[in-house]
Amino acid sequence: RTIRSLYEQVRDADPNAVLIADVSYYSSTPPGTTISSPIELNASNCGDVNFTSENACTLNWDTSTVLPQDANYFIYVQVTDTNNGNETANDSSDNSFVVDNTPPQTPTSTDTNATWQNVNAGIALSCADSTALGCHATTYSIDNGSDANYTGAITISTDGNHSIAIISTDPAGNVSTTTTIYAAVHKNP
Repeated sequence: RTIRSLYEQVRDADPNAVLIADVSYYSSTPPGTTISSPIELNASNCGDVNFTSENACTLNWDTSTVLPQDANYFIYVQVTDTNNGNETANDSSDNSFVVDNTPPQTPTSTDTNATWQNVNAGIALSCADSTALGCHATTYSIDNGSDANYTGAITISTDGNHSIAIISTDPAGNVSTTTTIYAAVHKNP
């Protein structure tokens, strides 16, 4: 998922506050790299513009354009009141999240035999993902049939040269490229 939302509780005693949020990210040491230009907190991103009581604000950004690579990141937010000499409107805060813009690797299989065999073909699939999120699901289709969720070894027992199309997804919704493997079964002379 590339669109991220940050929910920040903001409060400032100044009833005429003009609040600006500076948002940056880092992977190890703050304050890090700026995500966007300063964001004014107003009615379009906050529930109310009276900040004398705690107010919930939402900041959105596209991680695919600002974060350099898939990883675990921390977001650092500093809100200041520009109407009152740039005083801090609330304490800075940290939030963490994982960025995953990379699809899982093309699924791989074992126990397949693309040459003709006179026994059932057994197919075991696996998926690899480069982030800590891992793989979510692998689906397959035999001979352009309906997609099925992979839950364990697949057995092909009918004669023929069968194509098996395989696709995996990760929890972020990234989809692998389709891998096609073949199983050639000829049990009946």
